[in-house]
Amino acid sequence: MPSAEAERDLYRHLLDLAELTEPIAFLEATVELLLRSADAGSALIGLYRGGTLEAAASAGMEGDRREHLLTQVSTGVLAQAMATGQWVQTSSALLDARFASRGSVRRNQIEAVLCAPVALEPDGTAVIYLQRRAGQGPFSEDVIAQVRRIADRLGAVGRAALSATTDATVEVRGRLKGCDLVGTSRALGALLEEVETVAGLDLDVLITGPSGTGKSHLARLLHANSPRSQGPFVHVNCASVTESLFDAEMFGVRSGAFTGASSDRDGFVDTARRGTLFLDEIAELPVPLQAKLLQLLQERTYHRVGDPRSRPADVRVVAATNADLDEATKSGRFREDLRFRLEVVPLRVPSLEHRRVDIRPLADSFLVAAAGRHPGLRARELSPNAAAALVHAEWPGNVRQLRNTLEAGMVRAHARGHERIEVSDLFHDHPGTPDATWQDATRQFQRRLLEATLIEEGWSVPAAAKRLDLARSRAYELVRAMGLDPP
Repeated sequence: MPSAEAERDLYRHLLDLAELTEPIAFLEATVELLLRSADAGSALIGLYRGGTLEAAASAGMEGDRREHLLTQVSTGVLAQAMATGQWVQTSSALLDARFASRGSVRRNQIEAVLCAPVALEPDGTAVIYLQRRAGQGPFSEDVIAQVRRIADRLGAVGRAALSATTDATVEVRGRLKGCDLVGTSRALGALLEEVETVAGLDLDVLITGPSGTGKSHLARLLHANSPRSQGPFVHVNCASVTESLFDAEMFGVRSGAFTGASSDRDGFVDTARRGTLFLDEIAELPVPLQAKLLQLLQERTYHRVGDPRSRPADVRVVAATNADLDEATKSGRFREDLRFRLEVVPLRVPSLEHRRVDIRPLADSFLVAAAGRHPGLRARELSPNAAAALVHAEWPGNVRQLRNTLEAGMVRAHARGHERIEVSDLFHDHPGTPDATWQDATRQFQRRLLEATLIEEGWSVPAAAKRLDLARSRAYELVRAMGLDPP
């Protein structure tokens, strides 16, 4: 019988699992718990729907691609568990008449195996697969009992996990025109739902978010789905607007207004008539010019340089910034009244940190695009280690940085004659060998991310674990293993 301490620890770990809402984080935490609880050599959890493996997490195995993971287990055991809906247990698949002739069993010299199917509503199945090392012997009854308890927990929350593995953006994409934003995450789906709601309202919009998240792309999507979609979309970078020429560039010039003004000249407001005026990097606009912009927003009229007559401003204004507007308004660098006027409808674009599930589809999309731009480069896939390193790396430059990193990685892989893009091609300044493992490539990123989150959360490990979608027990283990101590 397991000790009271072991029972208590298992119960605590099961409670930790209930706090995880992201499917991949849930699967990874569960498979680690299974590996420890069963003292197994390797563990795999797969989510199936319609007979297709949709998501998988493993521990004690090489790589992360579903196809590669399945080459390391007994496909015969998996097939029997799926077909019968019953637990499959054997002390040695090599000696078991049901599986001994299977190529996967002979190739991997598989001995003790425990496989448990878990039915998930409405139409899915989760499969737990545990494999012991050679010579370890069969799984004990105590271990099997613990695995059953974990399997019951997986069944209780698996429905939410399975539904979350589907594309959270598919429905709203069907209702939006010209939506080519890449990703399937719930964060992106929620943002697109907001865009759908806001696009049809002829109100000013403020888009915020970190650098490189695609704010200008989102502004174009808003325009394409607005009543003004047939009008022009005029992109103005406020960081490049000079104070002395602001009036002429923004509002236009009347003929004869000054020497050289031989004819009327349209400004940005004229050009965007009946369409959208997109003011990018709005926080970079000098304070004296912010008052003129505020007047345009409030009165919806403007004057061309040299023309006393007011003209109606028939434009929708969409502004964007990556600046901290709270800090900017407190310091006086950004007018508070202008901020309130722009924030009629605010949209916040999430960073890659909050939509990591989108990193892999984004990477695949960028690699295809890079191969198209450079005909001399053969399209290459990411190695399993490189794909894992991408997902776990820090991306302060977000989607833009990811795109540039992948394009540079493809060039390096081509120059080095690599069949696939390796970790060293992506992170060329990584202090490791060209054949660095996934752990080598990502350890520094994991440590920096965990430390930064702990600092932001006042060194509260439970709070940091929640933000990073880690089980609390796993977060404590990482803090100890990485030697992270509060100041």
